[in-house]
Amino acid sequence: MKIYPELQEWHVEFTAIRQDLHQHPELSYEEFRTSDVIAKHLQSYGVDLVHRGLGGTGVVATIIGKYPVKQTNRHHAIGIRADMDALPMVEEIDLTYKSKSVRNMHRSGH
Repeated sequence: MKIYPELQEWHVEFTAIRQDLHQHPELSYEEFRTSDVIAKHLQSYGVDLVHRGLGGTGVVATIIGKYPVKQTNRHHAIGIRADMDALPMVEEIDLTYKSKSVRNMHRSGH
């Protein structure tokens, strides 16, 4: 599989973000830290349209493409949905980035 050089350069940073979020699991409608981290990173990457608080803790970002579609003069769009809530479970696997919560962990794989 081809990996774009720009993505390869960000691999370490993206891994650190994922591991940080894994260490700080929050249950549904309690993901305040998680949504703060996500919004902060999106804005640091130049995403101007970051909307907060949907459903309480949701984050929606709009990224507008550079080139409009000729027939409609609209820009391409991609939608990505990601759940960010954890489950009330004890993490028993000893990872270097193991959950710091004694009651919650990211486990469901969604």
